[in-house]
Amino acid sequence: MRALFLIESVKMGAKAVNSINARELHERLHSKQDFSTWIKKRLEVCGVREGKVRR
Repeated sequence: MRALFLIESVKMGAKAVNSINARELHERLHSKQDFSTWIKKRLEVCGVREGKVRR
């Protein structure tokens, strides 16, 4: 079976987290919004802040 997305382990601070490519996700969801608008909204909804590691 083929995986839907490549899941990679990325180090954020001292913690390893799973991640996927946001552009690939955007494309596969067939979003009607341009990527920059879409990703900014997703990051806002998730409470992501630049330079901060969510604990």
